[in-house]
Amino acid sequence: MDRKKGGAEKGSLVHTDLAFYEREYLRLTSALAMAMEQSDLPDEPAGAGILNELLVQLRLNGLDSYNANPGCYQNNPFFQPMRDTP
Repeated sequence: MDRKKGGAEKGSLVHTDLAFYEREYLRLTSALAMAMEQSDLPDEPAGAGILNELLVQLRLNGLDSYNANPGCYQNNPFFQPMRDTP
């Protein structure tokens, strides 16, 4: 942080810093790989089609289409009804 606050913006790292950053890179990439292995998320997104449908309908008809026919969106998990903000 000291280098960022008071040093040259485009300064070079000295060789003593390189070992630290290599260790951090390896530690963080390992943590990322472990988190990915333990994740319950699917490998590929599954909602692209229904999200696309929602966006097309909203672009073509605007939010007024929801206000006129809210039931047409009820099966779309990506659509959350608009609420008045206080």
